Amino acid sequence: MDDAIAVYTKSGSVYTLFATENASSGATDYERLNLNGLTPGVSYYVSVGASSGVVGGPFTLCIQ
Repeated sequence: MDDAIAVYTKSGSVYTLFATENASSGATDYERLNLNGLTPGVSYYVSVGASSGVVGGPFTLCIQ
């Protein structure tokens, strides 16, 4: 499965893509998304899933 990660901001009911990562592919790949320029007090929404839309399995999300 080819996984992907995306981060969005939201204004009203509109989500806007802030950053995305889908650099690797294959069953053993992983994505790493390093973000700069985040604003304190702003909510960011993280989306993790298969880039192809295929239902996948378990995943681990680490936010530091």
